[in-house]
Amino acid sequence: MSLAKFLKTDRESKCLTQEEYSKAIGISRSTLASLETGTRMPSKANSKKLVEYFRKPLADLIGEETISKLSTLETTNLLIDSLIEKGQIKDENIDDKIKSLIWESLSLEIQLKLQIKKSK
Repeated sequence: MSLAKFLKTDRESKCLTQEEYSKAIGISRSTLASLETGTRMPSKANSKKLVEYFRKPLADLIGEETISKLSTLETTNLLIDSLIEKGQIKDENIDDKIKSLIWESLSLEIQLKLQIKKSK
């Protein structure tokens, strides 16, 4: 079962509104709505709140594949934040060098994941 379906089914089985349910979990109502429709993946902080609320491993809630996606997105976001902080990315200089750095980071992440998968 997808996280979206799980959340909606669980909320409805408890006869709670999105507002009540989101408060119980500790996330905003708009975030819950996005998670219930599947238009958004949980952030790292919200993933932690879901794990604590449901007392289930993250993999059981969102699936191994989604965890992989979150990890890759987080790595990419950290790289982009770092480049912005160092002044290497500005509105006027998003050029091929920056795109190359981001692609290199993603390539390394993909290679690492493939190696881990092979070793299992």
